[in-house]
Amino acid sequence: MSCISVIVPAFNVEKYIIEAIDSVLAQTVVPHEIIVIDDGSTDGTWNKLLTYSANPVVKLYQTINQGQGPARNFGREIATSKYIYYFDADDRLEENFVEKMEQFIAEYNAPDLIFFSGISFFDEENVVQNDSTQNPYARNFFKYYPEGERSLFRDLVINSIFSPSPCLYISKKGLWLNNKLNFKPMIHEDMEVIFPLIASSSNALVTDEILFHRRIRSGSTMTSKPTIKRVNGCRDLVISLIYFMENNPKPAVMEKSLLLDKIQQFMHMYISVAAEAKERLDCLLAFRAAYVVKRIGFFRFIVSSMLHNFLIIRKS
Repeated sequence: MSCISVIVPAFNVEKYIIEAIDSVLAQTVVPHEIIVIDDGSTDGTWNKLLTYSANPVVKLYQTINQGQGPARNFGREIATSKYIYYFDADDRLEENFVEKMEQFIAEYNAPDLIFFSGISFFDEENVVQNDSTQNPYARNFFKYYPEGERSLFRDLVINSIFSPSPCLYISKKGLWLNNKLNFKPMIHEDMEVIFPLIASSSNALVTDEILFHRRIRSGSTMTSKPTIKRVNGCRDLVISLIYFMENNPKPAVMEKSLLLDKIQQFMHMYISVAAEAKERLDCLLAFRAAYVVKRIGFFRFIVSSMLHNFLIIRKS
């Protein structure tokens, strides 16, 4: 029997949900269970899911709309396997995904985390992006980490684009429970949790095998126009990253460098989406980020952006 539970949050994905679930059921080794949480869909998603009601592997749940993070947390709480995999309801899996994960678990002393590669395809043309030099979901190396997570941070930064997507790793359920980790009800919840998740792991494996296909489509969270929810998500992520850096004991040089880069990156994003949404900036957070990052160019950017934001708000 497989030791992997697949957790699938679903919200208004009636066009894609059958293809996604079928790609999990078509595995050469079927997972122990597929937990699908309809997160308050208002389209025909639930009716599509009911076609699986007689399948003992597929477990269906309905909740009020809380967002992808809380839906994943709910799925993890009721999962009964040693390992969990968070899969999005509009994507696809290679048919040997579960089989490969089971092989890695047996061969490499049951790692806390197994990272793998993915590839994107565009919904409209159904064309796969196969240029590895431009693939944000490629790990680009293979390595086992029997102890210590610090070099894992380093290698992920050096060899890849450090995608935090939970669709690109499986993890032990106990890793989340023992360290009281959860996805927060925010946008960019995957980036918020990846640092403490890796820091809490004892052993890990990274493979460059492409086992996941990410659908790029209009109307998804990351392709939609800026909203107050996106503004708050960027702000809350910056706050969380600063907190982790300041409270993580003796962070490695590469890990600290990555954290500073991400604080700067998402502060840029926060300022950008706030301007587009005509929302007032959190000035104290902006100066705190500038103080933590300690880069002259970034400090100048913060000052000029705050002035620009003030003028936008004043005119609106």
